[in-house]
Amino acid sequence: IVVSNSELRAVYVAPSFGRSGVGTAILQELERLAREQGLLELHLNASLNAEPFYQVNGYMNEGFEDHPLRSGQKMPSIRMRKKL
Repeated sequence: IVVSNSELRAVYVAPSFGRSGVGTAILQELERLAREQGLLELHLNASLNAEPFYQVNGYMNEGFEDHPLRSGQKMPSIRMRKKL
């Protein structure tokens, strides 16, 4: 998490651990740490295939946008937000 702007960068797990609850456990711990830092919400730019994961964990879709990558290219993404 980036505390200064209430941003969750991303949660990734190895494909062999997909759909096993590991990602959700990591996300819940990051949210706990965010609350501990006094944050009231988190936002992120989710990849298109990650939207269902974040949605089932309480994040709301706020629309599509192109997210700039460090390489200068843009990645289609979904802006998401959750109140903590």
